[in-house]
Amino acid sequence: MSSKSAGAPGSPPVESVHALYLQSVAARQRGDHEVAGNLLRSALSLGPAHPGPWYALGVELHNKKLYAGAIAAVSRALELRPDEYHALTNLGIYLHQSGKWHEARNALIQAVSLAPNEGLGWANLCLTETALGNYDAAIAAGLRSLEISPGNPSFTVGLSFAYLTSGRLAEGFAAYEGRFAYKLQELTAFPQPKWAGEPCDSIFLTAEQGFGDTLIFARFIPLVQARVKTVYFGCPGELAPLMARAFPKVRLVPMPAVVPETSYHCPLMSIPHALGLSTKEIREVRGDYLTKLPHRPKVLRQSLPKVPGRKFHIGIVYAGNPDQESDTHRSTSIETFLPLAELPGVQLYSLQTGPRAYDALRYPGLVTPLHPLIRSFEDTVELLCELDALVSVCTAPVHLAGAMGGPPTYVVLPACGRFWLWEDVSSTNYMGRMSSWHGNVEAYVQVNPGDWADVFHAVSDDLWMHL
Repeated sequence: MSSKSAGAPGSPPVESVHALYLQSVAARQRGDHEVAGNLLRSALSLGPAHPGPWYALGVELHNKKLYAGAIAAVSRALELRPDEYHALTNLGIYLHQSGKWHEARNALIQAVSLAPNEGLGWANLCLTETALGNYDAAIAAGLRSLEISPGNPSFTVGLSFAYLTSGRLAEGFAAYEGRFAYKLQELTAFPQPKWAGEPCDSIFLTAEQGFGDTLIFARFIPLVQARVKTVYFGCPGELAPLMARAFPKVRLVPMPAVVPETSYHCPLMSIPHALGLSTKEIREVRGDYLTKLPHRPKVLRQSLPKVPGRKFHIGIVYAGNPDQESDTHRSTSIETFLPLAELPGVQLYSLQTGPRAYDALRYPGLVTPLHPLIRSFEDTVELLCELDALVSVCTAPVHLAGAMGGPPTYVVLPACGRFWLWEDVSSTNYMGRMSSWHGNVEAYVQVNPGDWADVFHAVSDDLWMHL
C-alpha cells in the first residue's frame, strides 16, 4: 500500500478523510452549513492526523468570529504540515484579528517566503504591518499584492489603509475607491453617474458606514456646495435633524428613502478624491462645522444634572459598536475610567448608550448615567455643551465633539490597530498629541497593547492641569 493511501496503523485511508473534507467544503460553498459541519466532524473523527479538516475547522470557527478556536485549529493543521502556505496565511489573519500582531507578522512573513507569488499573503501582511505602525513595509507589501493581482479590490482597500494611516491621504483616498467592489456594492447601484468633481446642477451625497464616519466627512459638504447648485444628502435618520441644522441649504434625505433624481451621486467618503484634493488640502478643511448650531426650542433641550459639591463635569464613553471589527481593541470597561473620579471636585457623566450604558449603574454617586436623557444626537450635543471635558474611546461622540469644536476631548487609543484617522499619532507611546482632524481632540496611545494604566495616568494629569 502506498504512503498516499495509508495513514498511521489502523487509521482510515487518506483518500477517505480527504473525500469527506472536500465534500464538507463543497457543502459549505453551496450554503448547506449543517451538512458541511457534519461532514467536517466526521473527517476530524476519522482522520485527526490529516491537516485538511483542521484547516477547514479553522475557517468555520473564523467565520463565526471564534478567533481563539480558529487559531488553535489552523495551528493543528500546521503541526501536521508546517509548510502549508494557505494555513499560514489564514493563521496570520486570525492572529491579526485577535490583536496578536507580532505573531501574525511572523506567520505572514513565513507565508510570503514560501509562496512569494501569491497575493493574499502579501495583502494580509500589509494589514498587519499597518497595525504595527511599519508603514513603509506595509505599503511595500500592499503594492506587491497588487503586482500579483492587479485591481484586486480587497487588496486595494488594504493598501489604502496603509497610505491613510501613514499620512499619505490623497493616495489613500484614491485607493479607497476600491471599497465599492470589495464590500459596498450597494453604493454603485444608483441610476446617476458617479461624480468626478465637475460643476453640475444637482448631486446626491450618500453617507456610508458608521455614524462617526458621517460626522467626520460631513466637513467636505461645503466644498461640494461651492460647485453644485442643489445638494441632496442621504444620511442616517438619527443624524438627519442635526445635519439639517448644520447645513440649512442642503436638502436632507433621511435614509432609507427614495433616491432623488439628480445629475450625479457621490458617497461622502469619496469627496476628497472626487475633488482631487492633495494631502495638505484635505488637512486644511475645517471640521468644526457644528460650532454655530441654531438652538432647539427650550422645551426639547437636555440639561446636565448637577451633583452638589462637584464643580468639574467630565463625560466618559468607554465602548464603541461591538460589531465593528476592531472593537475588542478600542473598547474597554468603565472601571478603566474610574481613576478620573479620584480627581478633586470631578463628577463623571456617562454618555455611553446601548447595552453597555447600564455598566454605569454599578457606581452610583461616582458616575452619573446620562443614557436616559439621550434620545438623539441633538441631545448629546446639548449635554456636551455643558461638560468641561470628554474622555472617550474612539467612537462617534469623539467625532461629534470634534465637529462642535468643544468641549476639550481626550481620546484614548490602543497601541496597535488604530483607526487610520489618528494617522498623526505615529508613535505607540505618544501621549497628548492634538489631532489634525479635530482641533479640540488630543490623542493618548497605549504603551503596551491592552494596558490602559499609563494612558489614564497621563489623561488624569493633563485633565487636572487644564481644569
